[in-house]
Amino acid sequence: MAIDKYLARGGIALACNLALEEMSEMVKEKEKLSDEESRKQAIAALIPGVILQPSGVFAALRAQEAGCMYLRAS
Repeated sequence: MAIDKYLARGGIALACNLALEEMSEMVKEKEKLSDEESRKQAIAALIPGVILQPSGVFAALRAQEAGCMYLRAS
């Protein structure tokens, strides 16, 4: 399943801000950028339509509160 097609059909995809911070640190070190610029680049790399959440655990808990079910795929 391609996430862009899933989003185009009305699906919702959430991203973990803690994981994004790790990605930002990797960009910062590799590209020798400031914190602000590396975060901008990491956010720009997100697939359009993906919604950034404080953390993946937060997102899963809130989704379950809204009636969604968590299914571990791996």
